[in-house]
Formats: sequence, C-alpha cells, structure tokens
Amino acid sequence: MDHSGFRAEWDRIYATGNDGIRSMTPEAFMTMILEWCQSLDKHHNLEEQHVFPKLAVKMPAFRRDESDESRVADVVHANERLVSSPGYVHEQHRQIHAGLDVLHNCVKTWLAREQNEVDWEDTRKLMDSFGAILWKHMDEEVEMLGAANMKLYWTLDEMKQLPFKVKD
Repeated sequence: MDHSGFRAEWDRIYATGNDGIRSMTPEAFMTMILEWCQSLDKHHNLEEQHVFPKLAVKMPAFRRDESDESRVADVVHANERLVSSPGYVHEQHRQIHAGLDVLHNCVKTWLAREQNEVDWEDTRKLMDSFGAILWKHMDEEVEMLGAANMKLYWTLDEMKQLPFKVKD
C-alpha cells in the first residue's frame, strides 16, 4: 500500500467509526483496523530495511542516528532543498510506532476476546495519538522523495538504480 492508500483506509476507518459502525460488523471493523496496522508496520519495515539504507548514502534524513533518539529536527527549506538532520525519518517512525503499536495490540486483544461492541471513542483516541506525526511524516517523505528534491542529491542514472520510482 502506498501513502495515499494508507490515508484512504484511515479515512474509511474514521468514517465507519463516526457513523456508529453500522455498515459492518464490529469484528469486521476491528479486522479492518488490524489489517491497516499490519500494512503500515510492514511498509515501515520495508522502508527501514531496503529503502532508507540506500537513500542514506546521500541524504542525511535517512541515516540512522542512534546517538540521539529523543531529538527530531524540523524540516526546513533552504535554497529549494529539503534539509533535515540525520535520523529524522527513523525518529518519526519511532514516534508513530509508539501509538501504532498500542492500537495494534488493543485491536488484537479485542478480537481475541470476541467482544460484541467497539468503543469507537477509545479507538479514535488511540489513532489520534499518532495521527499528526504519521501524516506529517507521510507528506514530508513524499516531498523528500520527489524529483525536485531528489535531483539535488542524485544523478538521473543513480535515481534509476533506487528501489522505487522517483515521481515528478
């Protein structure tokens, strides 16, 4: 699933929850959230294992900076170049997973207990606990990996060798 797919599914979860979960069973609703959590976790794992190491060669934001995990620098625009400190995207992932992992575990527990009712307010609060950083991260990542920014770090031939297609 790509970033727009994650957003569309998030919006679908919200719409279903805000509608009182009338369009599906509570189990189907919680399964939808579980699958979304699993997809996002898989997406982040693939990025960290296969994409970020290649980008880190030339782009500091994708380097792992384990010496200061509590810090996230603000992304700034300087001479049309998106600049961020080493470890930036890894720290965003850590912040996202602080909430995502709690949501994921709560949904798995709910499904294991075969409950009949969903507490949408509690579920929404869990989603909201990491929603702002998630969407900030997704938007910034798209911008950092866009052609305008990528050409400042990589040649066209180098971009063709990356494990994803650079979009205009």
